[in-house]
Amino acid sequence: MNRILLLSIASALLLANTPMPALAQEAMANDFIGKFRAWVVLDLRFALATLEGRTVYAYAHDGPWQPAYFDVCEQAWFPVAAIPQDVAFEPFSIFMRADGTRQWAYSGVPLYTSARDARPGEANGNGVDGLWHIVEIPAHTME
Repeated sequence: MNRILLLSIASALLLANTPMPALAQEAMANDFIGKFRAWVVLDLRFALATLEGRTVYAYAHDGPWQPAYFDVCEQAWFPVAAIPQDVAFEPFSIFMRADGTRQWAYSGVPLYTSARDARPGEANGNGVDGLWHIVEIPAHTME
């Protein structure tokens, strides 16, 4: 489906002030950015997601390439792991965690998925404790 048609669908839904149906959400989710995809969540915002459609989050207390979140927290928030064959591309990067595993980052921000999301496209982790937020990406990134 081409982007103009998708943008037309999204615009019409905004004007109609109705929730976006799953079909439009799925169609828009087919824009891939390397190992990631853009997914429409939360009032039609473009969120970063894994190839499997799991929404990606950032933790407010993390520093650049420095996760502050370890151990027990990883039962609810999972680092987005990079395998040895993965190659970074701007604005994405890969860094080594203290435990020796590799994790993806977006503009230096470590990336996670949430156990709160049971299905692709969910964003139930957004706003948790006021510290976890979806990783929004500008729409022009998908052009």
